[in-house]
Amino acid sequence: MKRGVLRWFGRRAAARQAAAGFAGAEVLLGVTDPRVDDPEFFARWLAAAPGRVVELCCHPGHFDPTLAGRDGTLADGLIHRRPREFELLARPAFLGAVRANGFELVTAARLTGPAPGARRAA
Repeated sequence: MKRGVLRWFGRRAAARQAAAGFAGAEVLLGVTDPRVDDPEFFARWLAAAPGRVVELCCHPGHFDPTLAGRDGTLADGLIHRRPREFELLARPAFLGAVRANGFELVTAARLTGPAPGARRAA
């Protein structure tokens, strides 16, 4: 249900964005696995990604004990997923997987500018 609602809103927003002449992601890859233990996790996701412009949504960060109870606990290990994502994204292997799958890392600001050759809606 949640995925369907988000997809519906996302498609509507993407259509308005495209009509206004703004580039954007064709596909959103959302990391939902709370245990990102496999060093090849992101490489597998990128290899399976359809489309030319893909937004990889995850939540890397540093260990923050103040998140205990809101983002896992010290006992269940879930509080460690953000630092683990950060570690995997910082590895040279991640950039290698990006390039090997034909992608290029860009900032979100680069995607908010007008698409090449597009006209903005008046």
